[in-house]
Amino acid sequence: MPAKPQDHNRAERRVRRFNRDALIRLLEEKTGHESEIVFETNDGTEFIFPSPEFFDDDRIQAMSEVADDDFRGAARVALGDQYDEFIEHGGQAMDIARLFRLLQDEQETDVTPEGRPTAR
Repeated sequence: MPAKPQDHNRAERRVRRFNRDALIRLLEEKTGHESEIVFETNDGTEFIFPSPEFFDDDRIQAMSEVADDDFRGAARVALGDQYDEFIEHGGQAMDIARLFRLLQDEQETDVTPEGRPTAR
């Protein structure tokens, strides 16, 4: 059963409500970042997975258990069940590491590769 806010002085408090999907859309708009990434290998095969800032709890936990220099482990977490197919189609773990680096650089520079400013 969902938790309900306590009714203490409800008339005196301002309450802000968020729906999970609406929150993700709002974050996408505000930051200019998409919740999903489409990565295409050189043979044209597309792999879709969540952007790191939109990982679910299980992926966050799994990523926290991966060593900083374990690029294969990080790629496995990011791609999930698609990892083996990604490798079969010419993808490499370092491709995902480079992608994560690019995303991190975008956040630090406040500009997307398309030149779109991101809000902070």
